[in-house]
Amino acid sequence: MPQYSTVKSRAPLSLGMELARGGEGRICAIQGSNASVAKLYLQEPDAQKVAKVTAMANAVNDTLTKVAAWPTDAIRDERGRICGFIMPRIPSRADAHELYGPKSRAVAFPSADFRFLVHVAANIARAFATIHAAGQVIGDINQGHMLVGGDGKVVLIDTDSFQVTINGQRYTCDVGTPLFTPPELQDHSFRGLVRTQNHDLFGLAVMLFHFLFMGRHPYAGVPLHKGEMPIERAIKERRFAYGANAALMGMARPPHTVPLETFGPSIAQLFEAAFSAQTVMQTDSSGKTAVQSPPRPTALAWLNQIGQLAQSLKQCSASAAHFYPKHLASCPWCQVERGTGVRLFGFKIEATASKAIDVATLWQAIERVPRPPDDPPLPSSLPWQPPPGTNLPDGCTKLYRQVGSVAAASFGVVGCMAFQATPGAMWLAIIAFVAAAVIWPRVPAAKRAAADAKIAAATGNWNRLAEQWDTQASVKGFDATKYNLAKLRAALGDLPNEKARRVAKLREEQREFQRRRYLDRFRIDRADIPGVKSGRAALLASFGIETAYDVAEHRIAAVKGFGPVLTKQLLDWRRAKEATFRYNPNEPIDPGELARVQAEIGSHQEQLVHSLRDGAIQLQRISQEISAARGRLAPVLKVAWDKLQVAEAERKAL
Repeated sequence: MPQYSTVKSRAPLSLGMELARGGEGRICAIQGSNASVAKLYLQEPDAQKVAKVTAMANAVNDTLTKVAAWPTDAIRDERGRICGFIMPRIPSRADAHELYGPKSRAVAFPSADFRFLVHVAANIARAFATIHAAGQVIGDINQGHMLVGGDGKVVLIDTDSFQVTINGQRYTCDVGTPLFTPPELQDHSFRGLVRTQNHDLFGLAVMLFHFLFMGRHPYAGVPLHKGEMPIERAIKERRFAYGANAALMGMARPPHTVPLETFGPSIAQLFEAAFSAQTVMQTDSSGKTAVQSPPRPTALAWLNQIGQLAQSLKQCSASAAHFYPKHLASCPWCQVERGTGVRLFGFKIEATASKAIDVATLWQAIERVPRPPDDPPLPSSLPWQPPPGTNLPDGCTKLYRQVGSVAAASFGVVGCMAFQATPGAMWLAIIAFVAAAVIWPRVPAAKRAAADAKIAAATGNWNRLAEQWDTQASVKGFDATKYNLAKLRAALGDLPNEKARRVAKLREEQREFQRRRYLDRFRIDRADIPGVKSGRAALLASFGIETAYDVAEHRIAAVKGFGPVLTKQLLDWRRAKEATFRYNPNEPIDPGELARVQAEIGSHQEQLVHSLRDGAIQLQRISQEISAARGRLAPVLKVAWDKLQVAEAERKAL
């Protein structure tokens, strides 16, 4: 049994069972301690690593250990060599991807909603702010180095890879993750590279983007030109797919993603500043030129804006699991779910017993509201009598002149017929025609136009008031409302049948449900697929292709850069996983799905009951409004109809 001791206290150290193992070391319990664990390196660390761990242990404080698994003491083996270190014990937690990835979130954080994601994003910014306030640089930023608990607390791990400066001595971070590396450091070797907090702030912005944009990478987009656009190249060329200048950079955001402005202009501006700002050339006193990026938003700036976002969230009326910024007119998560068919939130639902509802009593209250009297006849349906004092043109003068003109014209016709027998009759005919033309009544065009305009105005006023009567004073509104309430009563009574239908559908879909749940266990970013490494896995995830279930030829075709070879590799991988699936017909329906049906039925029941309870009040209000509208509109309608009839009579008299 190897013997270990601590460096600071020189006390013997008894190790317990192995808790975890990674590529660099293994984590072991410490006997007699629940607050700390030991990390032992698998290979003997070099002198630089030994000096770094020792210096970090000497610089530890309570502020650092609240947000990071910071070394608190170094460990020696029986030969006196540094072989590891002690660090705070981290309760059971999952890495950041398990929360921000929709598919993994369903398993690891089924109760999480968007409020929780925002809360965790704020804690990530707070952790960065703490490390930076201590004058240190994280360096290698990635989702595996951030652990998240059910309480939303974030702990940074693998802290011995940080770039730290202690007592004037700098220890670099010699590793990195390209997908979180800023443009100015792409293609650079990490060994011995001196990084800055400004470099960290790029990785922080990428991580926060993952949380707010449902696991999408800010540089994973649709190239507007031919050819592939790997994320690493897009980062280097600053092709921010969601930015205001995305089209100018030849990029567009993937389908079924939310725009950058979704979370407000302030957060959009922070992302623009983190991702779109162009690099500048700086020359030091020795004449050496370096590529630098303008200052990016600090962790405290992010913390402030994310805090304001948290305060602005409201619940979606269509889905109780959805929360979104209140400045938006509609829920963005509903739109994404409709487009992708993937549920984003609301994976865990507690079933509640249905409440007994006395539908008969509710309906009796509705029936007790008396129906308004039938609609009285409108003036247009009754014989019209001119109102007292109305002077209508009698039209007699016009009639006499028309009769005289016709008589003169008839005399002229007779004269023409008598022309052959009496030559002088022709002159009498001409005189008769002239008299007919003179006698026929004529009306000036302007007078006719004025009369027509008067009729048009009176007609428009009448139609407008008649429409108001139909919508405000007619009993049809009362009848339509009561008919809709009757439909709600029928729907409420049918809820048990609706629940039975939904449960039956779940049974019919059991095979597909089991297959989907099985294939969703296999994540692309954790698979060994030839040609599909971390960058391409992140690109697929940004198009909603996260697991074996998501792999389909038509979906891969939408991602540029995945030609026939890579597509075949992905499809072959899916087929291999699918071949191991075994359907279990005896497996009961998933309790979560049953709870979801129960919750949806319960929610629908509450809505129906609420509407029926308000039904009597609604009908009473409508009845009162009808009575008031009739009293208000009836005299106005009579006046409007009289004016129209008078205008038409005056026009006929012209």
